[in-house]
Amino acid sequence: MVSMALFFVSLFLTAYSARNPGLAAAGSALVAEGLRPLQSLLRAGSSTASELWNGYLALIDTEKENLFLKERLAALEVENSRLGEWEGEITRLREMVNVSQERGFQGLAADVIGYDSTNWVRAITVSRGSEDGVRIGMPVIQGNAVVGQVIAAGPRSARVLLITDHSSGIDGLVQSSRVRGTVEGSGSGDCQLNYVLSDEDVSVGDRVITSGMDGIYPKGLLIG
Repeated sequence: MVSMALFFVSLFLTAYSARNPGLAAAGSALVAEGLRPLQSLLRAGSSTASELWNGYLALIDTEKENLFLKERLAALEVENSRLGEWEGEITRLREMVNVSQERGFQGLAADVIGYDSTNWVRAITVSRGSEDGVRIGMPVIQGNAVVGQVIAAGPRSARVLLITDHSSGIDGLVQSSRVRGTVEGSGSGDCQLNYVLSDEDVSVGDRVITSGMDGIYPKGLLIG
């Protein structure tokens, strides 16, 4: 309302200025002074709107950048996981090569692709079979430690009886005292060294290795 009133006053003064120059000049100054707060308000409003718009655009750009960074982080985590798997695979292959060279036998790398689902049998399924040269009775190791023995072989997979199975038995040797015994699975996840006399030199913490006398496992592999 104030701006409209000042606008009409301005028109009136403009029309009247031809006949009364002095009064018109004074009126123009008065109108200019009256419009000054409105002009300041308009300039402030324009500046605020510009800042809000720029802030909105900045927020949009920040959101896009955050989304990009999250996607990049997820991709890097996947890649890091893959690299970790490859590193583990290389370590296992290196251990197998070292053991094969030290003990003079040929190794065959395989992955575990299945576990026995019952509580009566401790067994796994591996990704190598008869087409790869796997035969029943072959020992299975990981690094320098005993895992079990092949009990069934299909064309592309094989079943391995773990040493913790109750029907498993290995001729073992206490590494420090050379005491011999039979390592048998308990069926509950561990093994027992049986057929050892009570006065034999066997202590908690002794390492038990394969003796090589059973004709299945090479001598010197770690049992437990």
